[in-house]
Amino acid sequence: MMPVRTGALCRAKQAFMVCKNSKYFFFTASMGIAIGLTLFASSSQARPVVHRAVEAAQILLDITLDKENLTLYLTIPEMAVPLIGHKKNPLQMIQSLTDSAMLWQANGDAQCSLQSHRIIAGEPQSFDKTTLYKTKGQPDGDIQGFYDFNCLNPEALTTIKPRLKNTLPGLKQLNVWLTTEQWQDKQSLTMPDGIIHLQPDS
Repeated sequence: MMPVRTGALCRAKQAFMVCKNSKYFFFTASMGIAIGLTLFASSSQARPVVHRAVEAAQILLDITLDKENLTLYLTIPEMAVPLIGHKKNPLQMIQSLTDSAMLWQANGDAQCSLQSHRIIAGEPQSFDKTTLYKTKGQPDGDIQGFYDFNCLNPEALTTIKPRLKNTLPGLKQLNVWLTTEQWQDKQSLTMPDGIIHLQPDS
């Protein structure tokens, strides 16, 4: 048997380990590049995120129907006031809303009649249909309104037609939250032609 030289054996082992480590490094690097390319391809195919602008010329309307009592609660955000009215003066808009009582037209079969309405703008200022007064300069904050109807045939109430074109000509969107004894619903209407539906199948 030929003697094995210790130095040659060590060099052979070292060469094997270097080769083995090189193969491992090459395999690891190749896997990393493949994963990176896959992630890049996936991200490049993803749909872009679209941020939709919020419509500023909008108002809010909460509607409740309790037996024969129909109540509409109107809120005009402060930032919408100069966008939707004829004039930028909030007092003129309040006066117009106060004088225009018939802004909401229920379908005729329900036989709904307006009992009272009131416009409020920034405490402590209050405006109603008989008296217009102010306790300080311009109103602050949102403009709010209450409209109370009595419906002789509430089960026949299916729609409400907003008649806001003349009073709020710049209005673009009406956001409605509806609550009845049988149903809750949220609606977003494009104005001036939107119609509020008070029953699921109306």
